[in-house]
Amino acid sequence: MMRVLGSVLKIIDTINAKIGEYFCWVVYVLAGLVCLEVFRRYFFNNPTTWSFEVTLWLFGVPSVLGGGYLLLDKGHVNADIIYKRFSTRGKAILDVITSIFFFIFIGALILHGWKMTVNAIVLKETTWSEWHPIIWPIKGSIFIGAILILLQGIALFIRNLYTAITGKEPTI
Repeated sequence: MMRVLGSVLKIIDTINAKIGEYFCWVVYVLAGLVCLEVFRRYFFNNPTTWSFEVTLWLFGVPSVLGGGYLLLDKGHVNADIIYKRFSTRGKAILDVITSIFFFIFIGALILHGWKMTVNAIVLKETTWSEWHPIIWPIKGSIFIGAILILLQGIALFIRNLYTAITGKEPTI
């Protein structure tokens, strides 16, 4: 049983790590696109109609999809002044107790993200710009990102529960 659980946790960690590693490169594309747009706008007085929205997408989508990676890397905000004073077991117990707020928030994000995505598909929603690209892939990234955060949150919860019970860090 522990072997299967360890494999599942490793798969979740790997998925979020790979997504985080992949999307970190999008920042370079984003920076290049912004520089290109600034150059076109101020040197040639010829801005594009699509650049603003694409840069928003290139910033927003990786930010949303990278949430699971951030949770894996322990990059989310923590009240360290209080938290660091606890023992390893105490931290795990606190994390298990407070995880209910995490699961409520992520549940709401998944539900709302799903509704927004389906609504955008059904209504064939586009943006307000002259370019008018479809918007459901962007709204869908909120749903997918929330699922990735949920999976990583479940993995973290299992690890914290193990530490809370045994007092030892899991090796999985």
